[in-house]
Amino acid sequence: MLFGEVTDEDGKTLIGVHVIDRSTLIGTTTNRSGKYGIMVNNKDTLLFSFLGFKSKEFIIPEVLKGNSLSLDIKMEMDTLLLKSAVIYPYPSDANALMKDLLTIEIPDTARKVDLHLDMAPIVVELDMNDYRLGELTLISAPIISQIYNAVSHEGKMKRKYQQVLEREHIDKLAAARLTDSLIMRATGLVEKEAVKALREYCDLKPEFIVKSTDYELYVAILDCYKSFSSQ
Repeated sequence: MLFGEVTDEDGKTLIGVHVIDRSTLIGTTTNRSGKYGIMVNNKDTLLFSFLGFKSKEFIIPEVLKGNSLSLDIKMEMDTLLLKSAVIYPYPSDANALMKDLLTIEIPDTARKVDLHLDMAPIVVELDMNDYRLGELTLISAPIISQIYNAVSHEGKMKRKYQQVLEREHIDKLAAARLTDSLIMRATGLVEKEAVKALREYCDLKPEFIVKSTDYELYVAILDCYKSFSSQ
């Protein structure tokens, strides 16, 4: 049995620190007092990880005196780079805010697809049987049918093509953001098979991965890893 307390560099207790036995994939977290306790075996490797702090490892000695070992851990602060943010002055009243919202220019980063439809030609003919000077008669029934067929079939196909392109774009962005190295840094995992198993278990949606902040994505990975490790 391994037990102890986890604190920061100033001696302040840390709540919710992940304590994972890499040898058995069994884990726990520190309680409100920063205390933890976990069953271990000789020569097991323990990983201590917490958001904003550098991960630490401890190897259980091969020979122990007694059935328990006390180990207090002091975590060091780590640097977490976030995306830059631009702060604008807040309008003085609701009218000014509404005016700013209506005039703001938002860049359109969505992928564009040419949805131009080649329409069937409209034929205009004179009805010589009932012709009066200055009047034209459209042969409407065949024309309407041709336009309907062109719009309904080709329009649907191009809309589906647009959706496929957008889905592929989101999937590529998500894959570029949620990398194996990010998962390893967040969880402390080192084996590719373990990372693959965690990905399949978490099944984070591409839309969430793309739209979430760095902090939200980091927390989602840790929460899923906690559930994954407790199985």
